[in-house]
Parts: sequence; structure tokens; C-alpha cells
Amino acid sequence: MLQALLELLYPPACVACARVLPGAASFCETCDTALERLPPVRCRGCSEPGRFPGDTCPRCRAAPPPFTRAWAPFVHEGPVARAIHRFKYAM
Repeated sequence: MLQALLELLYPPACVACARVLPGAASFCETCDTALERLPPVRCRGCSEPGRFPGDTCPRCRAAPPPFTRAWAPFVHEGPVARAIHRFKYAM
């Protein structure tokens, strides 16, 4: 009952555009179809898309990052960029 009351007061909303969603999801249908997934071939250090010698991009070879590995499922554009901006500045 508490969950139903919370959903009535704070309905689930798209994290990118704030459109009210019919159920529990992160993105609305419009934003979900606009998500651009990174290709499977990328730098093993920073996830830069592309095919590189030794699976490491020139930037990571020239100045290795202070972390072992990064993984990003989506390109930082469109709905993902809007969701991050909303998280940082609007919430």
C-alpha cells in the first residue's frame, strides 16, 4: 500500500526527459530507442570505440589512465547525456 501511495505522489519518470512512465523503467520509449550503444570493439582501458593495436587506444598508450579499466555501455550523447545532466543539476 505504501508503494502505491509513493507511486501516486512520485510517479516513475524517464531519467532523460522526465516524462511520466506507465511502469518501472529508466527511459521512456522515445529515449530508449535513441540510446546509442558502444560497439563491442573498443579500447580495453577507456572504452574508446575502435580497433587499436594491442587493444589500447593511442591516448591510453601515451598517458595511461590512473585506473585499470573503464566500461561504458552507451555513447555519452542524447538521452544518456540528458540523464547525467539532470542527475547532476536538477535533482
